[in-house]
Amino acid sequence: MRARMSRLADTASDLKYDMTSSRTVKTLAYLMAAMTAVTLVLSLLLTLALAGLGVSLVPVHLPYFEGPDACLHLLSLISLVDRDLAVVYRPLLPVPFYQLLEARGVALIDVSDEEFATMGTNVLALAPRRCLLLEQNHQTRRALEAAGCAVLTYRGDELSLKAEGGATCLTRALVRG
Repeated sequence: MRARMSRLADTASDLKYDMTSSRTVKTLAYLMAAMTAVTLVLSLLLTLALAGLGVSLVPVHLPYFEGPDACLHLLSLISLVDRDLAVVYRPLLPVPFYQLLEARGVALIDVSDEEFATMGTNVLALAPRRCLLLEQNHQTRRALEAAGCAVLTYRGDELSLKAEGGATCLTRALVRG
């Protein structure tokens, strides 16, 4: 029983998510690790719980990247900075999720390989088009500013880069209107 609960906790921690909404549909995109009975049950429970609230679920499958032990979650691949603007690392973005973003008119700011390594995709939206990211991601900052975003930065050499936790990892959930 204890081993089962441990697996459930491990699986639950793999279901990272981010909220987006379009004009008529609210969507919860969540990252799915390896499909197991537990992830299937959790997905079904989320679907049932949110269906009555008019929220559709979009599973985003985890790319293999550096293997199952890599510290990778949905905000490693995409950060929404407004309803129609996101920072992404396209090489790891699953094609069906990319197509969904495109169909919803979400403009994408691509992060380079170099800045992906320094958490360039892990951008915290403080308000629409007002965001926080690690100071060394100069290309991402310039691209955000060119898209009309106000950008704040922080020094995260010790806290973020060594501990693999970007701006979104250092916060609690934000309620956005």
